[in-house]
Amino acid sequence: MPYMGRSNTGFGIRDRFQFTASGSETSISGSDDNGRTLKFSDGKYVDVYLNGVYLDSANDYNTSTTNTIGGLTALTASDYMEIVSYDIFSVADVVPATGGTFSGNVTAASNFTVTGNHTVTGDLTVTGDDITMGTNTSGAALIADGTNFNPVVISGDATIATNGALTIASTAIESGMLNANIISGQTEITSVDGTNDDILILDATDGALKKVALTNMGFITDDPTALAIALG
Repeated sequence: MPYMGRSNTGFGIRDRFQFTASGSETSISGSDDNGRTLKFSDGKYVDVYLNGVYLDSANDYNTSTTNTIGGLTALTASDYMEIVSYDIFSVADVVPATGGTFSGNVTAASNFTVTGNHTVTGDLTVTGDDITMGTNTSGAALIADGTNFNPVVISGDATIATNGALTIASTAIESGMLNANIISGQTEITSVDGTNDDILILDATDGALKKVALTNMGFITDDPTALAIALG
C-alpha cells in the first residue's frame, strides 16, 4: 500500500513492486507481477528484498541504470523479489495560506469573505443586484473624491429617494438659473383665451411665482394687443 509522509524537501510516497524470477535474471525492470512498472527517482531510496532477505546496495545490487535493479547474482526460477521505493513529489498549482497569485479565474461556489483591502487590477463585474458597504445610509450615492468612491447623502436644494426619485426644493430655482430661452424659446400664441388661459405673477407677500387666471386680473379679453395694453 502506498505511504505518504513528509520530508524536508516535499512529500514522500512509498511504492512496492513484486517480481517472480523465471531464472538466470541478473537485473529486474519493467512490469512486475501485478502489471505495475518499476520506477524510482533515486536509487539511494530503494529497498530490495530477495525471498524476504534484505539485500545490501553496496554489494548485492546497483541502480546505475534508470528504474532498474542490476548487478544481481543470477536468480533461480521462482525466486521472489520485492522492491520498495521512496520518492519525493511536490504539490503543484497551490497558493499558500500566507498569500500568492492565481494566474487564472477563481470561482467561489458559496460566500467569499476578504478581511482587509482587496485590489482588483482589471474590471469588476457584479452579477447580483446589491453591493453592501460598511456605510449604507439611505439615499446615499457613490461619489468620487479624486481618489476613492464614497457613499454621500445628497442634500441641500436636491434630495434623492431610495427609489431614485430626485426632488428639487421649491425655493431652489432662482432667476439667475434660468436661461432666456425659457420664454423666447417657446411657441408664440396668436390669440388669448381670456376664460381658460393663465399667467405667472410674482406674489410679493410669499416671494414666489404663482399662477393667476386671466379672469382674476379684472378683465377678460381674447385680443393679445388689448391684453398687452391692459398689462401695461
